[in-house]
Amino acid sequence: MSEANEETRGGKRYSQQHPTYDGTVVERTPLSSGTDADSGQSAAGD
Repeated sequence: MSEANEETRGGKRYSQQHPTYDGTVVERTPLSSGTDADSGQSAAGD
């Protein structure tokens, strides 16, 4: 949970600079984690 929170925070910042790179990582996380990633993706998208 802690890791996901940190990633989401950093991802938001990087999203402005490297949206493509971030998108790939975010999409890969949910596929691997599944439920846990779902929560993270929602926050990142928001």
